[in-house]
Amino acid sequence: RRPTLRCSSWSPPADAAMVKAKKPPLTEEGLAAFVEKEKNKGVCFLGRIPPYMKPNALRTMLSGLGTDVLRIYLQPEDTAVRARRVKSGGNKKKCFSEGWVEFADKRRAKRIASTLNNTAMTNNQRSFYAHDLWNIKYLHKFKWDNLTEKMANEARTRHDKMRSE
Repeated sequence: RRPTLRCSSWSPPADAAMVKAKKPPLTEEGLAAFVEKEKNKGVCFLGRIPPYMKPNALRTMLSGLGTDVLRIYLQPEDTAVRARRVKSGGNKKKCFSEGWVEFADKRRAKRIASTLNNTAMTNNQRSFYAHDLWNIKYLHKFKWDNLTEKMANEARTRHDKMRSE
């Protein structure tokens, strides 16, 4: 028979893996390094996303080009367009209309955008995206925060519009 715990103040042992360590406050040198790293990031705009391409597939295509892909946001297609496609017997998969990609180095992001724009997505003819072209543009003086502000502003105006009706 197993002994039962009758103590109500029992707590699990303070194991190093279970306890979250507090981060020390950011120093001036750390802050300067963080700001410099943020200034060096570059954002590219993808004007067209091929049908049924997912963010992971896009990340694998762009990750081998010399710099890290930090963040990807793909704008889902309009609900009316999707409803029309599904109603007419089309595919029910999620599609995206446009997207933004953040790279770790803005110089390389500019070079990636200039070299990939209007070229074939893959050289492999068996690929699903073999006949699609890149439509990519580097956005000067555009940071990821601008994108999140834009999305928040659109959501706020949509919410205000719904509330006024």
